[in-house]
Amino acid sequence: MSIDLFKAFSCVTEDKHWIKKIVIGGVLTLFTWIFQIVAALLPEQSNRLWWEFLIFIITAILILYLTGFIFSTLRKQINEKTNLMSEWSEKNLLLTGFKSFVALTIFTVVWAIIDIIPLLLLLVSLSSGNLLISLLGLVCIPIMMLLLLLTYLVLPLFFACYGKTFKILSILDFKRVFIMFKNYQPKVWLLFGLGILYTIIGFIICVIFTISIIGIIALPFLYFYFFIVYNNLIAQFAREIDIDSLYKDKDKLEVVYADNPPQE
Repeated sequence: MSIDLFKAFSCVTEDKHWIKKIVIGGVLTLFTWIFQIVAALLPEQSNRLWWEFLIFIITAILILYLTGFIFSTLRKQINEKTNLMSEWSEKNLLLTGFKSFVALTIFTVVWAIIDIIPLLLLLVSLSSGNLLISLLGLVCIPIMMLLLLLTYLVLPLFFACYGKTFKILSILDFKRVFIMFKNYQPKVWLLFGLGILYTIIGFIICVIFTISIIGIIALPFLYFYFFIVYNNLIAQFAREIDIDSLYKDKDKLEVVYADNPPQE
C-alpha cells in the first residue's frame, strides 16, 4: 500500500452520501464568495458599515462551518482509517471550525515570522549603501525560496499531527514532524511531490472551468472537492506511516525511534 493521488480523487465515492456532502460544501463555498462580492459592491451610504459588518459575520460563520467539516473529515479519515467524510449534521461543527481556524492562524503567524526574517535581512542589506553587504544580502533570495518549499513540504505533516490529536498546538508539533521526516523520508517526499502534482492538476482544471458560465458556477463545488482530496492525501500518509505509533509512548518517543527506526 502506498499514497495514491488517483485514489484521493476517487475515494469520495466510497461515501454513499458523497454527492449531497459535496453539493452542500459547494453551495456554502459559493455563498461565501457571493457575500464577499456583495460587500465590495455595496453603495456608499450611511448604513454601509452595518451591512458590511452583517455580511462579515455571516461569511465568517460559513467559513468556520466549512473549516469544521474539512478538518473533522481529516480527523475521521486518520483516526478511523476510512475514506468516508464527516456528516454535515455533526454536533459542534462550528466549534471545530473555530478551533481549527485558531490552529491555522497560529501556524500561519509562526511560519510568516520564519519566512519574513530573510526578507528583512535582504531589505536591510540593500538599503545599507554598501555594495559588498548588498551582494551578500542577495543570498537571502534563494533562502526565501527554500523556506517557501520547506513550508509546502512540512505543511501536510503538521496537518497530520493536528488531525490525529485535534489539539490546537499540535499543529506546531515540531518533534513529531522531525521524526516523520527523519524516519519516513521516501513517503514524505512522495507526499510532497503528489501535493505539487495535485496543485497543478487543480489549477489546470479550474482554468478550464472558467471558460464557460456553467464551469464558473461549478468552481466553488470543485474548490471544496479539492480540499477533501488534499485531506485524503494527508490521511493516506498518516495511515501509511502508522501515525498512531508516534503517540503511544510520548515520554520515550525520541529514544524508541532513535534506537529502533521503523522498517520501510
